[in-house]
Amino acid sequence: MVPVTYVYEKNNIASEGLNTIFMAETYLKALPDYLPNELKRKTVLDIIHSSGMSADKLLKDGEERKKALNNFLQKFSQTTEKIIRDHENEIHKLSESIQANEKAITERKNLQEEQNALINYEVQRLQRIINFLQGESN
Repeated sequence: MVPVTYVYEKNNIASEGLNTIFMAETYLKALPDYLPNELKRKTVLDIIHSSGMSADKLLKDGEERKKALNNFLQKFSQTTEKIIRDHENEIHKLSESIQANEKAITERKNLQEEQNALINYEVQRLQRIINFLQGESN
């Protein structure tokens, strides 16, 4: 499993810090849960502005992160689909090989039974002739 921070690092995006979208989350968590959402939003925006940060830059940071994560996920999914297809193809080939081997085993067992019957019949025939010549009755 690839950690999210790896995706950020590969895309030269800071994992954390003052000018990241996560600051808004930090400020939000500091507020009491009982406050209405609109008041929380306004308070967080006020804190961001008073801290000298730009809400637009934080939003842009969030969008860049989403884009990087979605691109990573798309590539990862394509790789996963290819690996799955390769394994499914291998399973299909192996299944065909198993079926061919099972058929060969069945055919060989049948041949063995036929050969046993043929040889046993011939042995009994020879034994009857031997018994006859030796004067033994069946």
